[in-house]
Amino acid sequence: MREHEGASSKYASKTDPTDLYYMYCHYGMNASMTSQVKSMMSKISSPSDFMFVGDTFYTSVPARGWYVMHQCWVDGGGSVDGRHNGFANILFGDGHAESLNTNMGSTPREQYTGTKNPYAKAPFDNNSTLNPRWYAIP
Repeated sequence: MREHEGASSKYASKTDPTDLYYMYCHYGMNASMTSQVKSMMSKISSPSDFMFVGDTFYTSVPARGWYVMHQCWVDGGGSVDGRHNGFANILFGDGHAESLNTNMGSTPREQYTGTKNPYAKAPFDNNSTLNPRWYAIP
């Protein structure tokens, strides 16, 4: 992996042909919309609550992004990333955007773990498959 010079040296460069393209997308689509089942925007039950796209990173290699935003912590998957001073930018199903507190403060994403991550508390917790923030079509 080639890396940028200077202050942002921990972030990978697109110049390495062995790196896969989806690892450079630092925002991901809600995983419930990526299934093989056809998902239609018009079928979203509560679009103003549904987190459609958000800031993400790849949990196995925190310097990289990921194209999917999982509904819970997944080792080797896309996690919500509080890259804006502990906040993550989220685009909702109705088109509005919010900057949501990940409750991680200044904890760097490299220190997120299975028990210490944005999914531990609201607004990213997922204690129900009916949670309209994570599941568009119940």
